Amino acid sequence: MSWIIATDENPSQFTVDRIMDENDFLLDIINKKLNSGDFEEAVSFQKILQRNLIFLMQLKSQSRQRILRGPYFWECKKL
Repeated sequence: MSWIIATDENPSQFTVDRIMDENDFLLDIINKKLNSGDFEEAVSFQKILQRNLIFLMQLKSQSRQRILRGPYFWECKKL
């Protein structure tokens, strides 16, 4: 999923779902690597997981900002 994180385009729901699937896969790999004692490899996968999570949090933050700037929010504030 690195290609979507490196672009400025807004990801589709399909892409977000794929990132979530990748995160699930990464968690499994990290767990297996830690259990086998391969800590360096686990850290490399953890970095990818962290990048994905930060990307998803930024998406959430951006969507929240759009909602707060939208006309509906300001209409409600006037009431």
